[in-house]
Amino acid sequence: MTQIIGVIIAGVVAFIVGFTLQMIFGKKSFDAEYDKKQMKL
Repeated sequence: MTQIIGVIIAGVVAFIVGFTLQMIFGKKSFDAEYDKKQMKL
């Protein structure tokens, strides 16, 4: 039973970390693309 709980917790933690990194890097790349478009204008 404890193994199942451990796997669930690990999955949730991995999901949160991955989601946070995606938000951080996704925003950075989005800002970079926005800056490129502004430079063209």
